[in-house]
Amino acid sequence: MLKYLDIFLENSFILFNGTALILALFHYPKYFDTPLKYYPILLMYTFLNETLGYLIQLDVKFNPVFTSAFADNNIIFYNIYNLIYTLYFIFIYWHFSKSKNNKKILVISTYFYLLISVYNILVQDFTIRAQVFSYLTGCIIIIYCAIIYLKENRGIIRKKIAKQSLLYWMSIGFLIFFIGYFPIKIYYTLSSFENTELFLHVRRFHLTLICLKYCCISYGFIQLKGKLKI
Repeated sequence: MLKYLDIFLENSFILFNGTALILALFHYPKYFDTPLKYYPILLMYTFLNETLGYLIQLDVKFNPVFTSAFADNNIIFYNIYNLIYTLYFIFIYWHFSKSKNNKKILVISTYFYLLISVYNILVQDFTIRAQVFSYLTGCIIIIYCAIIYLKENRGIIRKKIAKQSLLYWMSIGFLIFFIGYFPIKIYYTLSSFENTELFLHVRRFHLTLICLKYCCISYGFIQLKGKLKI
């Protein structure tokens, strides 16, 4: 039973990311004039990035990096992706924030994140090492952004303001994923993976978090009625 569950979870990004992408494109006219208009591109980039990583694990010939030293390593693609993803959503939350104070905090957070990212590059090779300090800092910032947005818009669900529900449900998905994945990232970084059974349990939980995140995002698109209200 667990074998089939693992097969499903390991390939679930195709289903859940693909569903979110289709819904994002279908509802595009409702938010094309907001900063979220670039989100389908990010979803497509996510899909291609995950697919490339999966293919490289199967066969190093799929790696577009030209130097043979990095032929079996796909970390650089995830490092680039994480930088783009974090900076984009800090910008999104800055744009949709109603508080000038929160906007200032997000600007400061952006500079702090970039500073940590530069430091991380200096202490860990960007091409072959996961940028742990940068990623964890980004996690904390996105969690903060999501909490603040939900707090500022806590009446959306109760009042059924469908025009604002997209980022609301996306924020719930981000909270579920990043809060759950934060300790997992530390485990992946520090563990030697000698305990195979523990690793499998952690991996299943990790992949389940991804599924839940995309379910929330997809539901947000489904609930989006009329043009997204800024």
